[in-house]
Amino acid sequence: GKKHAGKILDNLSGMITGGFWAIMGASGSGKTTLLSVLSLRLNANYMDITGDFRLNGREYSRADLKAVSAYVMQDDLLHAELTVHETLFYAAKLRMGNEATSEQRKARIDEVLGLMRISHCRDTIIGDARRKGVSGGERKRVSVAMELLNRPKLLFLDEPTSGLDSTTALTVCEALKELADRGECTVMCTIHQPQP
Repeated sequence: GKKHAGKILDNLSGMITGGFWAIMGASGSGKTTLLSVLSLRLNANYMDITGDFRLNGREYSRADLKAVSAYVMQDDLLHAELTVHETLFYAAKLRMGNEATSEQRKARIDEVLGLMRISHCRDTIIGDARRKGVSGGERKRVSVAMELLNRPKLLFLDEPTSGLDSTTALTVCEALKELADRGECTVMCTIHQPQP
């Protein structure tokens, strides 16, 4: 059976046509649910979803979406001991596949380091509570850089500013907006809006 009765989102429609978009709202308002619905990451056994979802005018499957998009989760799974460059090196080996030459992988790593403004910390370890490494904002931008390796046309991010102070959150948002402005990809994220 379904876990919840009642509707979370009702009679909702809209269109995203490139750029940097944010779903804003207070905790529990359904931001992540909407992002999960659009990115086809919601378990259909959890709730009923009705309506049309279209990508460039056509209905899309998870496979269609996976081919053109990337999703940055709120919590990352980065290895504390690896440097920023090593993190991207292994991610590129896994994600870019054998069809990419080592020169192409190296060039794309340098490109995403620049796009996310983290070239300055390429040789810094990720770090954790015990070992000092990159800052919280840099860590988030490393997570984004990993997802950019395959040149997604659509980038989903769940709460990219969570746990960051306002200045750091701004630098992350600026980097994401620049990605969209440069035409790298369309960016769609959820952003927690504190109660006034």
